[in-house]
Amino acid sequence: MSHIPFHLLWQPRCRLAAALLLLWVSPGSFALNEFLDLYDAPQVLAQGNAMTADAYGYLSNYYNPAGLAKMPSRKSEIHLLALEGSSSGTGVARAAEARSWGVGPLNPKIAANPNAYTYFSYGAIPALSVRGFSLSLLVRREYAALSDGTNVDIDTRTDMGVTVGVARNFAGNLVKLGVVGKFLLRNQLKGTYAHSDFYSEQAIQALAKEGMGVGADVGAIVTLPYKYLPTFGVVWKDVLGTQFSASQFLNSYASAAPDTISQSFNFGFSVSPRFSRLWRMRIAADVRHIERTDLPFRKKLHLGFEMESLKGRRGTYWWLGLNQLYPCFGMGVRLPGGNLEIGTYGTEVGAGETAQSDRRFFMRYTVSF
Repeated sequence: MSHIPFHLLWQPRCRLAAALLLLWVSPGSFALNEFLDLYDAPQVLAQGNAMTADAYGYLSNYYNPAGLAKMPSRKSEIHLLALEGSSSGTGVARAAEARSWGVGPLNPKIAANPNAYTYFSYGAIPALSVRGFSLSLLVRREYAALSDGTNVDIDTRTDMGVTVGVARNFAGNLVKLGVVGKFLLRNQLKGTYAHSDFYSEQAIQALAKEGMGVGADVGAIVTLPYKYLPTFGVVWKDVLGTQFSASQFLNSYASAAPDTISQSFNFGFSVSPRFSRLWRMRIAADVRHIERTDLPFRKKLHLGFEMESLKGRRGTYWWLGLNQLYPCFGMGVRLPGGNLEIGTYGTEVGAGETAQSDRRFFMRYTVSF
């Protein structure tokens, strides 16, 4: 048997190993890397998504339950109808081309536009809040997808559920503690698939997962008795993880439970300068997902600014912020019986140290009193 030099044997193996490594790494080159939380309020995203220290009313159920203890004892907040939608420019374009928001009709449009991050969400969040208590219903659909032309990395979920929050004051109203419980029904399609896998609606439903889950958030807010009311907030979301048990209420073809919602930790700080009887201002900063040690600090950082006019039941809100260092802006008009809010925000979708933003626009309308 003739002798074959070692380097001639090694080179094909190196090429094979490199090919396998490339095959393993390549899906990550177009993988979804966005934080997709249970619910991010559009008007909060317009101010940089910094709300941990200043959660108020029904927003406390999703940002920090301790905020329920901030409401005046004789004031209630009732949202009979709260409709909202948010989308990137590509999300609107793809839906217009497909004339649908469904996974099946969108699939060929996503495949024909590789490397275009497509996002949209819409929902209705009616709620009732009084001092120390809030009940909020959640009906929401969220869709995020990115294709390389052959495969698509997708995370789309339909959530239906209820959240109930309670909170109390301590130490002369300087310390507030709260907890929120949540019951969720989720139908989720998440993972990397070949576009050819979505050949029928039944095939899509069979790839999706559905389940019921029960979880809880715990939070605290501390306000110091000094000028501008410096306030600190901390929240432990999805304590020990919110797990799902398989079900088939929304999707009769589902055969497994959705992924567990991992626990996360957020910290916030705010001050509230008062320079006029007619205007109230708030400046806030959040560090969210503190547990994610694999991410740079800028992807956890949120800075926000809000100005609110105090003209009885009428007035306006103005919001500015940096969401993961991407500019945000919005405004709201408060009228008797309802609010109209519009705005835009940028969010991080890049992997690891990579910085890549996706620009989105939102509109929200509430019938409330």
